[in-house]
Amino acid sequence: MEWVTRKEWLNRFEKVLEDHVLPACDDTGLEVDEIVSILGEDYFMSTVWGCAFEDADAGVRERQQHRR
Repeated sequence: MEWVTRKEWLNRFEKVLEDHVLPACDDTGLEVDEIVSILGEDYFMSTVWGCAFEDADAGVRERQQHRR
């Protein structure tokens, strides 16, 4: 998971995370921090953040397979 904090991956991960969170913000009229507060940070990190991480990781793996 450390790769996601590297400069070259941080923007990509932030985009994937936004793709997961912003539709809920639009639908509910809530800001991201309000959603985190409602869900609780632990739950948010283990579900929403976790799903975004898996999707970002899958994107990296997919690109690596296409290079072969």
